[in-house]
Amino acid sequence: MNYLLLFTSALCNSGRSLLLKSASGQMNTQGRFWFSQMLSFSVVMAVTFVLGFSTFREIEGITVLLGILYGLAAAVAQLCYTHALKRGSAGICALLNSFNFIPPTLAGVMIYKDAFTVFKALGIILVIPSIVLTVKLDGEGGKGGRGFVPPLLLATCLYGSIGILQKVQQNSPAASQTSAFLFIGFLTAFLFSAVMVLVSRKREKQSVILPKREILLSLIAGVLSVVINLVNTSLAGRMSSAVLFPMLQITVILSSLLGGFLFFKEKLNRKNGFAFLFGLLAILILNL
Repeated sequence: MNYLLLFTSALCNSGRSLLLKSASGQMNTQGRFWFSQMLSFSVVMAVTFVLGFSTFREIEGITVLLGILYGLAAAVAQLCYTHALKRGSAGICALLNSFNFIPPTLAGVMIYKDAFTVFKALGIILVIPSIVLTVKLDGEGGKGGRGFVPPLLLATCLYGSIGILQKVQQNSPAASQTSAFLFIGFLTAFLFSAVMVLVSRKREKQSVILPKREILLSLIAGVLSVVINLVNTSLAGRMSSAVLFPMLQITVILSSLLGGFLFFKEKLNRKNGFAFLFGLLAILILNL
């Protein structure tokens, strides 16, 4: 049952990325992008509110602050990741984005005195050639294939900062207020997206309304985000972290690679093959 849930989470994760890549062609203005994100975040926000409403009694200031930072980071990270997907390979984007667990790992070592083992050091070292090879691929990209690495690295760092915020929240006196923390985060992301829609519409003087197909894809992406969060929360209580996280990351990478090949005709060559090899080894070793 656990492995079925893990596969479901990975499939939803890669499916969400492929939906964003598919819809990105119609997001040719900032206003349309933020309108799409507003729709996605509204779904996650609504579900988080319904599931956690009964726990919204007394909310500490630290929960509100961390939730706002979470929402802002999530909104900007999604912008960067969507731009990267629009220009680059879905599999390579999933690979580099899987390294977003490194910032919270280092924060745990520096702030919470978590153990820093030889395996963690070796895993981080193996990440470097994977990134270097990806940067070279970016420089050699053909039409539409250049420039995806900078927004991708920024997205990875921002998703990593979300992991740090989650760790801080779970180690604070308000650790029991997880539902409120997530709701405030998604509410912030929704409101930020709505403000950006208004700003972009005024600046670009173009309609922000997406075609019906892209509206549907945005809502489905929101539903998939809900499923991912619920399933991962369930798995975190059922499986060891040393087993769960590397398996989840590797499954997401492989399913994104397969999806990119099937739906976008993305091919695996020697350079991105080595990038995947170093990346997958880094993930395995970091979780030993």
